Amino acid sequence: MKAIQKTKNGVEIVEIARPTPKEKEVLINVALAGYCRTDGYVAKDIIKTKKPLTLGHEFSGIIEEIGGKVSRCSIGDRVAVMPIL
Repeated sequence: MKAIQKTKNGVEIVEIARPTPKEKEVLINVALAGYCRTDGYVAKDIIKTKKPLTLGHEFSGIIEEIGGKVSRCSIGDRVAVMPIL
């Protein structure tokens, strides 16, 4: 899958492995992701972060896979992510 990441070389579109959710996590098929001011600051190194870091932390999509201890949502649920939790 493709991701926009801040890397040691700048901002790049990279191919990353499809993640597998842990027991209390879900995998979301992202339908729409925003690029906000924070992402811009990270991209310009105004905010220092670990690298690589995938940009676009405000997003929505559909749950595609759930971990074994997830009970409050189901595959196929539409979700929006609250990035400060």
